[in-house]
Amino acid sequence: MRYIVDRIEDNVVVCETVEKVKKTFFLDELYSGIKEGDHFEFIDDKCVFLSEDTNAARNKNIILQRNLFEE
Repeated sequence: MRYIVDRIEDNVVVCETVEKVKKTFFLDELYSGIKEGDHFEFIDDKCVFLSEDTNAARNKNIILQRNLFEE
């Protein structure tokens, strides 16, 4: 299952799936350097950062923000 980091509070990472289901993890269960907006999934019980998905979502958000302020 794929997750998107919504926020990090102390040592708890609050995530959401693409189906909008909330899930929390402890920070030490995930990879080092995790940030809000990161996309990741578990493969063979290992947390894997999805850089292409993360970058695509961030780029999409940048474009949406630019369009919002240009109008």
